[in-house]
Amino acid sequence: GLSTYLPLPESLAAEKSDANQDTPIFLAHGSIDQVIPVELAYATRTRLEKAGYQLEWHEYQHMPHSVSLDEINHISAWLQRVLA
Repeated sequence: GLSTYLPLPESLAAEKSDANQDTPIFLAHGSIDQVIPVELAYATRTRLEKAGYQLEWHEYQHMPHSVSLDEINHISAWLQRVLA
């Protein structure tokens, strides 16, 4: 997810299953996001990792709630890897 978080983190345990355990997850967030604070993304990352999900995390310094060229390049490379 780009600039996202788990709005209902307590539901993660009920939603977790063998069918989604190996689903690739890409998380990216700007360090100065004024819409969704990066701390919510940190909590999401931690909760997903503790639940056993493998994810790729990117934090972009000095980036607000937007998209950067680095972020586009990272997600492009990730998609090429997971869809290959």
